Amino acid sequence: MEEIGAEGACFRKFCALARKGVPVAQCLNEVDAPSHVSSFVNHTIERASHCTTEEVLGAFLYGREDVIPAMFRSMRRNYWAANTRIPRHFDYYVLRHIKLDGDSHGPKGEELLLRVIDQSEAKMKRAYVSAAASIGERVYLWNGTLEAIRLT
Repeated sequence: MEEIGAEGACFRKFCALARKGVPVAQCLNEVDAPSHVSSFVNHTIERASHCTTEEVLGAFLYGREDVIPAMFRSMRRNYWAANTRIPRHFDYYVLRHIKLDGDSHGPKGEELLLRVIDQSEAKMKRAYVSAAASIGERVYLWNGTLEAIRLT
């Protein structure tokens, strides 16, 4: 965050609270996180903590591992091309996600999901419904982030 001049006090406070065992939702409230951030983080924690295995896999595979490489490739192609000063650490983070999610996490997640659903249409439907909800949250997160950037 410091590399790009972003304010990091809220994030550091969030981390400090979380390290003390404060529930994530409460941490988000205490740092007055924007609604799009709180919604996304709470949704992710809810999926990981309380859903069936196929719902978790659907949410993370199709709502994260499957979409992030293309999203970050597009960002690098469009944003990076128009800017001469690219934050080195953020670029590394983006490239790492493209590589890991595209080459490893995505394919391995797909393989695992297919084993878990074991040709069950009901399980696959639950995975897809969970994925759709997670994609909706990701869209809300990025639209809110874009709006916040435009307002600054």
